[in-house]
Amino acid sequence: MSCSTGFALIACTHERLGGCRHLPWHRQVCRCPACRAVLLRSLPRSVRLCARRARRLAKCWAERWRTRRLLARLDERQLKDVGLNRLEAAREARKPFWRR
Repeated sequence: MSCSTGFALIACTHERLGGCRHLPWHRQVCRCPACRAVLLRSLPRSVRLCARRARRLAKCWAERWRTRRLLARLDERQLKDVGLNRLEAAREARKPFWRR
């Protein structure tokens, strides 16, 4: 079965347990682990690898953004503990999250 956009639809095996909520067929969203696993296995390997890399990159960028924001808030004593001065910390904190 497919929707009006041409995407194949996967019926949830857990809907009888009430574990999933379904939107209309053309916008079906099922978040149970079993259905997600079936959907992921149905994707080509290259798409799965690309999605995995994108998730890793997003996590890395989020961590950089978070740590640089925290670095900017450290006081002089804390900066000395990590071996940085105010200028070095400010320089690092100003970097965009995508830059190492």
